[in-house]
Amino acid sequence: MNSSTFLRPRPRRARGAGVSALGLAALLLMPSCGPADDAKLPGSAAQGRAGVREDAGGAPQGRGFRVGTLELSITLPGTENVTGPPAAEVAGVTTYDGALDDRYADIPEFAKHRYEEDKGRRRMLDDIIQEQLVLRAAVDDGMHRDPEVVQQLSGYLSRLLAQVYFERRTEEIAGLGPGSIERYIAGHPTEVAKKQAELDSQHGNQHVLTGALAHSKSSSADQLRSWIERRILVGDDQVQRYYDEHPEEFRLAESITARHIQLATEADAAAVRARLLAGEGALAERFSESARKQSTDRATGAKGGFLGVIPQGGMIPFLGTEPEILSMLFATSDGQLTPVAQSRRGWHVFLVESHHDAGRQALAAVAERIRDQLFFRRQEEIKAEVFAELRARYGARRLLYNDVPGVPTDAQ
Repeated sequence: MNSSTFLRPRPRRARGAGVSALGLAALLLMPSCGPADDAKLPGSAAQGRAGVREDAGGAPQGRGFRVGTLELSITLPGTENVTGPPAAEVAGVTTYDGALDDRYADIPEFAKHRYEEDKGRRRMLDDIIQEQLVLRAAVDDGMHRDPEVVQQLSGYLSRLLAQVYFERRTEEIAGLGPGSIERYIAGHPTEVAKKQAELDSQHGNQHVLTGALAHSKSSSADQLRSWIERRILVGDDQVQRYYDEHPEEFRLAESITARHIQLATEADAAAVRARLLAGEGALAERFSESARKQSTDRATGAKGGFLGVIPQGGMIPFLGTEPEILSMLFATSDGQLTPVAQSRRGWHVFLVESHHDAGRQALAAVAERIRDQLFFRRQEEIKAEVFAELRARYGARRLLYNDVPGVPTDAQ
């Protein structure tokens, strides 16, 4: 069972997808029904619902379970929303224009552009008509009784039930039950609005911060919901406490900030260095301009030769491990050029912009990393708590592989 279930966006049933969870369960048990209980769709000669009669209570039957009395309810795609003008008719059943709004809302953000304006709505409507036709044919031909279909539905239902139970129980333990997102939004409106604006700018959409967020379909809403859930589970006070109690994890080594110009030959590098030393005006500006025009390292040349922060004993960005060059850089004063140096990639002239003393990373720079670490740790704790509950409730023990080194003998 995945331990990160309450991190993921809530599972959502696409509107008009066809068969509900209870409908799937009924389909699973349909083979035990007689011919008189056959499934009917709206618009068929005899409309109605087909039921299955089983012993109630969910008592185990050998290796499986008898699920109890369930009803089969198959919904034709595109028929749940009856708002707007009529858009299509299949076998006497009308699909309304509002169904296209629902269908559009379920399309991933990256694909929505294909279904915009009248041309896109026509494509969605044709899709719905085709889905209705195929579903009608499948039911009329008894596909819901096909052994292969029943077997697949049985596997789907098993996974669905386990997933839903596990998600709901872990969310309950984590304090992520109904209303938790809305309460966080109400208590942190400025913080949440700022994050929402950031995500909306990335995804090009907007959403109102209300209870509807818990059911929104957009990518940015999924990410915002995940962001809020992490903060509910791991508060700022926990992040601060971890930061205070583990100072060694956030130590910064002595470092420098530098730029370079990479050239093909030693003579080229020496000529560039000589021109820089003889020139007038700010050295940093002239160095950046020369890097953009002359450096053979296009990645850094476009940024004026900027290499970023280089820690003592670390690697030089874009160059890798170069101990001799690193020692030379740390021995060079702020604002000064180094002698010409050779690496595995060519010849270089470096400008050391500044030195930075050893210290400690600011909390703001590492807060999200700490939160992620504590979040995943808490996930594992909650997962263990759930399975401890279930072992106590039902009993479980490992009968094989108890002698594997490092594996406890009791069920985990």
